[in-house]
Amino acid sequence: MRPYLLTGGRTRSRAAAVAMETVVLATGTVADRGPTAAGRERQRILQLCARPCSAAEVAARLELPLGVALVLVTDMVAEGLLDASSVAPQQADDVVFLERLIAGVAAL
Repeated sequence: MRPYLLTGGRTRSRAAAVAMETVVLATGTVADRGPTAAGRERQRILQLCARPCSAAEVAARLELPLGVALVLVTDMVAEGLLDASSVAPQQADDVVFLERLIAGVAAL
């Protein structure tokens, strides 16, 4: 399926954007939306996020472009399907942490 179908042609979410290092976790809330083009991917995201993982990890594990994953994750956070925890500011500026994060995602 083409990435633009998963996001409805959007490159940004309607809500405040989730950063790639944001850790997300499924809330257990059931979506009340009807089937959409992204329905299967959203289910896969919920399954993956049964354990905490970063938004970048969601993209890597589901083999989605990072931008598409960020739009879907941000939408799901706004809908209450996922909880988001931002990385502490000192970690966001920590070069060693970011290099480890990149290496970890690349290893997937």
